[in-house]
Amino acid sequence: MRYLSSQVFLGLVLEFLISYTPSASRIKHCSNKTNGQNCKFDHRHNILWCDSTTFTSLPPPNEIHGEGDPRYAETIYLNSSCQQNFRGVLRQYAHVKQLNYDDNMIQTIPKSCFSHLHLDELILSRNSISTINSAFNGNTYLLLM
Repeated sequence: MRYLSSQVFLGLVLEFLISYTPSASRIKHCSNKTNGQNCKFDHRHNILWCDSTTFTSLPPPNEIHGEGDPRYAETIYLNSSCQQNFRGVLRQYAHVKQLNYDDNMIQTIPKSCFSHLHLDELILSRNSISTINSAFNGNTYLLLM
């Protein structure tokens, strides 16, 4: 039997997608404890990374160790974690322009939770959002990805 190169390529692509695509029903092992030591703050670029953690919420800035003051983060990455809500801690990061909360467990965005920020970009893909309660008051232009 002879395969055409396009058939082989298509077969490899399909195998990759089936084998390596994360399942939407993947079980996450979450913790109510926050541990800012698992976050990294790049003070030169004002970027805070808290990816792939068991956090159910963003750690407060005073729990994040390292150089610089994380309160001045302009970009926050909290991807593939257990983030469930946007409770009060986000208010401690008043300079944020970009939030990337891809692949978490967010269901509801409470009223005015982003109104104190001047967001340019908000990424909430692969969550379970069912309710948005006027979360974007005061934002004149916002690109949702």
